[in-house]
Amino acid sequence: MKHELDDETELINPMDGTPYTEDQRFGFFTGLQQVRDTQYQRDRRNEYPPVEDYIDGVVKGDQTQIDAYIAKCQAIKAKYPKPTT
Repeated sequence: MKHELDDETELINPMDGTPYTEDQRFGFFTGLQQVRDTQYQRDRRNEYPPVEDYIDGVVKGDQTQIDAYIAKCQAIKAKYPKPTT
């Protein structure tokens, strides 16, 4: 079985130096696809403002601060959209 990302580049097993088997190649490219499909989550996580900013606004009853936090989060979500498959 061949994965759609498999470009037939030789993949070498780092443990023993042998070429990957067909099953190993499929597993490698399946994992690569999963990493690519979830990259937006890591990108968002790195840019979201600290949740403490939101909690601080809630505790103080500062709706402006809460709205600003939500707006920042929504801007980051727009910057790194969830991929459609």
